[in-house]
Amino acid sequence: MTQGINIYKTIYPVDERILHIIKEYGLDQNAIKNDLIMNKFNEGTSVYKQVVKILIELKIKNISDLWSEEFALYRDDTKNKYHDGDQRYEDFIKKVDEKYKKIEDFITDFKEREDKVVERLYLRKIKEEEDNKKVMEEKKNKFKYYRRII
Repeated sequence: MTQGINIYKTIYPVDERILHIIKEYGLDQNAIKNDLIMNKFNEGTSVYKQVVKILIELKIKNISDLWSEEFALYRDDTKNKYHDGDQRYEDFIKKVDEKYKKIEDFITDFKEREDKVVERLYLRKIKEEEDNKKVMEEKKNKFKYYRRII
């Protein structure tokens, strides 16, 4: 089974034939090629990847089809690997872990704040009920007092 691409280890394969097709759209081929290699996502790389998708649907082979045999050969060639790919990948994983930790901390903090708010609202409700009981008791006592007078 063929593997996909690890963007931190393998340079994205650019098919010159697809770049030639993209030239028809008036986009800069060199900029798109560089952006693909740098793993950027923009209008040019989006158009390139859409053309790749269309070619795949038409069953036209190209090196940018990440499931093709051509790509498997490209991926296995050491000249198509970043020399610091393992380190880049580890750095990426570390950043992802840090972001997940921040999200977990945020969720924990949010739940604690929510619990405090709910507790305050509950206590406020209890106090309002007690105050209402006192007010009702006072009214009742006043009513009784005035009943005696009349």
